[in-house]
Amino acid sequence: MSQAKNQKVSIRVPQKLIADFDGKLKNSIDGIQSKRIKTQERILSFVSLLCEKGYEHYQEGKHPRIAIKSGTLQQLLGFNYAEIIEMLEQEGVVTVNHAYLAGQFCKHYWLDEEYLKEGMIDYVLTDRFMINRYLKMLRNRL
Repeated sequence: MSQAKNQKVSIRVPQKLIADFDGKLKNSIDGIQSKRIKTQERILSFVSLLCEKGYEHYQEGKHPRIAIKSGTLQQLLGFNYAEIIEMLEQEGVVTVNHAYLAGQFCKHYWLDEEYLKEGMIDYVLTDRFMINRYLKMLRNRL
């Protein structure tokens, strides 16, 4: 039995991103295929990683970039993580520094300033598969 069946996981995400799911991102999200997990929750989980330190850095006047390993992205977003990130980059939600050195340096990701300046809200994940992935990713980062 899944450990996430009755478990709730709250994540911090940009308020503006939630609004954009019904606006400018709707068609792009509909084009991304997922067998089990809601694409919206996959995106929110990824963005919550960027918000962990990125939002704090932004408020302190520092650059909000966060290094994330491809294995972490694949674990959280699935095998088509590159498609999701590419869509978010094309829509102006995230910026990606594509410079990396395999085995030594990860790519850096950060939210566009328009998403950071609007502030964060709590979002409760509802998809049990996404909850499992998110919790597993957190355990592996410890």
